[in-house]
Formats: sequence, structure tokens, C-alpha cells
Amino acid sequence: EYIKSLDTNVTDIYVCCQAGESRSPGLAAAVYHYYGLDPHDVFRNPKYHPNVLCFRLLTEALGVPVEDGLIDQLIYENQQAFKLAIKNARK
Repeated sequence: EYIKSLDTNVTDIYVCCQAGESRSPGLAAAVYHYYGLDPHDVFRNPKYHPNVLCFRLLTEALGVPVEDGLIDQLIYENQQAFKLAIKNARK
């Protein structure tokens, strides 16, 4: 309800929980999707491990649910980004 109630002049939304690496990115990706932005941007960041349940629940609450195929793709991209970051850190 809060996200939907925001004025169209709002350009920045900050999402943060205690650690800021799972729930917050999941919610932020859902807000991205709601505003027509690409949630892949969040999932491709190896610093984050977006909570898929938070992502799915918020997209549904915002009226922009996502298909299981997209969820699977986002999870895969996040895993690949993390593996690449580890590989690059070893060099």
C-alpha cells in the first residue's frame, strides 16, 4: 500500500533491513519490477542474495506477479554472478 501510494514525483526509494543482503534486495527487486525497471539488475549483483519469497510476495501484492520461469532465471543469474565474483577474487 505504501509503494502504491507514493506521489509520482518520488524518484528514490531506499529499502534496508538489518543485514541488507537478502530481504532488502528481494523487496528492492520487486519495487524495480513494479516501476517497470529490470529486476535482473538486483539479482546480477553478487553482493546480494535476494530473498525470492519476499520478491514473489511483494510483486503479487503490488499487482505485478512474475512467472516461475522468470524466478528461476533470476535465481540462476544470481548464482552465476556469485560464482564469477568468487572466481575473480581468486585471481
